[in-house]
Order: sequence, then C-alpha cells, then structure tokens
Amino acid sequence: MPMTFERASKSSFPWPVHFCNDATAAGGAELAFGSGARYANFLYIFIATLIGGGVVLNGSLYPGRAGYAGAFGSILVPDALGSRPFQSLIRCAFPLYS
Repeated sequence: MPMTFERASKSSFPWPVHFCNDATAAGGAELAFGSGARYANFLYIFIATLIGGGVVLNGSLYPGRAGYAGAFGSILVPDALGSRPFQSLIRCAFPLYS
C-alpha cells in the first residue's frame, strides 16, 4: 500500500490527526473554542476566495456521508473591484463552472 500524506502524518504524531478543508476546520474550531460551543446545532459559513462552511449537529462536527457537509461548491467571492480571482484556475479544475 503506498504511503500517503495522511498515513504518514497519522503515523508521525502521538495524537489523533484529522484532515478536512479549511471551511470545515474553521467550523470545528468555532465549536471547540468559539461562540459555537454554546450551541448544539449550527451552520458555520466561511467566506474567503471561495464560500464554504461547517455543519454542527448535536454538538459534533458533521462531515456528511462523503465528508462534504457544509460545502457550497465553487462559489467565487469577487474582490472590491468586482473581479473574480483564480477564475481561470477554477475553470480548469471544474469544467462545468460557468
């Protein structure tokens, strides 16, 4: 079985290692360290170059069946001038993006 970054990371540290996208991680951090700790259920919305989020249900970060709960897809956020950074890169990665 080939060594992956995830397997190498998990075998290198004595504590649990988890991988997720930045928006889901931010939702988990809000649950653990922020105001989200007061709520059993919430949706965390993360706005950066793309829009994403994290879903918390019953006090736990909910990944969904495939790990994409809270993902809004490739919705680019325009900058102050209205341009969309990385638009050509996203078109290459996601050909159905319009």
